[in-house]
Amino acid sequence: MFNIAFIHDHYFVEYENNTYTTGSLNKNVWKRYFNPNYHNKLYVFGRKNNNSNVEIHDSLLSNDYFTDFILFEKYNTPLKIIKNKKIIKLKIKNELINKNIQKIIVRLPSELGLLALQVAKELNINAAVEVVGCTWDGLWNHGSLKGKLYAPFMTYRVKKAISEASYAIYVTNYILQKKYPCDGITASASNVEITEINSNILSKRVNKIIDEKILIRIGLIGTLKTNVKGIDIAIKALSELDMNNVVLEVVGGGCQKRYLDLAISLNLEDKVIFHGTKSREEIFNWLDNIDIYIQPSFQEGLPRATIEAMSRALPIAASNAGGLPELINEKLIHNKYDFRKLSLDIKYLLDENNQINHSAENFETSKRYDKRNLDIVRQSFWSAFLNEK
Repeated sequence: MFNIAFIHDHYFVEYENNTYTTGSLNKNVWKRYFNPNYHNKLYVFGRKNNNSNVEIHDSLLSNDYFTDFILFEKYNTPLKIIKNKKIIKLKIKNELINKNIQKIIVRLPSELGLLALQVAKELNINAAVEVVGCTWDGLWNHGSLKGKLYAPFMTYRVKKAISEASYAIYVTNYILQKKYPCDGITASASNVEITEINSNILSKRVNKIIDEKILIRIGLIGTLKTNVKGIDIAIKALSELDMNNVVLEVVGGGCQKRYLDLAISLNLEDKVIFHGTKSREEIFNWLDNIDIYIQPSFQEGLPRATIEAMSRALPIAASNAGGLPELINEKLIHNKYDFRKLSLDIKYLLDENNQINHSAENFETSKRYDKRNLDIVRQSFWSAFLNEK
């Protein structure tokens, strides 16, 4: 029996003796890696978020009976991690040794992950990497000059780490594999898990499309904290439509001001609605009540929100970021930043027949992400890595 570790730059919140994710790393994720027949503990390395305004609810709970968290508190930017890499590497090294951690799982891109891979090599500890996004796209489109300057440096390091990895699992089928190839054992399994796929969903969607409607609701899910979800592109595309019966609804946390200012400048203040964050159940209910979903992102891995929208048989227009072209019909893919093409794609989807055809196509594609099928792929991959002597 030995211990394993998961390492990523992800922020966690500690509250009343529990640990909560600020994203999607809730306690259900850890079951992919942990096997009580082989492991005593899963140690999660990440960063600590001290913001008292962070949302806390049960679906964000991350700790479980077999987890312990080792969180770095002072290093809240990649630059601070790089400046203090000797101190951080020493802490990682001591924790790996003292906790009898014999295998590590590193999610990339991440600075903590890259440092952990260096330490693991020194200690002769086996490592596997998860490739969940394009480093270049994420940094270049982050919205800051620092991000653009940092992009080539970080991209080179991540590419090198993945190419040298003995095991790598990707969230895409081919796009990230092409950009970040690995010479070791590889697999493909999205982080998205669709649990409900039945024909009634498609039937309800077709009925909704056929029903006459006064208002067309376009939806987008994405954080407002950075630029990468293309919310500004969505607002500009709405302006190009120039239609009184169309509204844009955005689900996601973060500051709304700059997007509200943009909407006001385009005379769209009454046509852009921000809902803030929603629970998983609320998101599915909302998806069932909108008419078209869009994902005009600048950076993606294989986006959960898009696949969830597909599983609700929504017609979708999206950018060519990350793995989106693997999901959506090429007719409805626009180049990043191209709000005019997105506007044309939305107009195309306003046609009833086009909506029905692409709803059915997307619903069929979403079946690839059935949790049962993905679990088989993951189990095979992680068993091979974790059981390797």
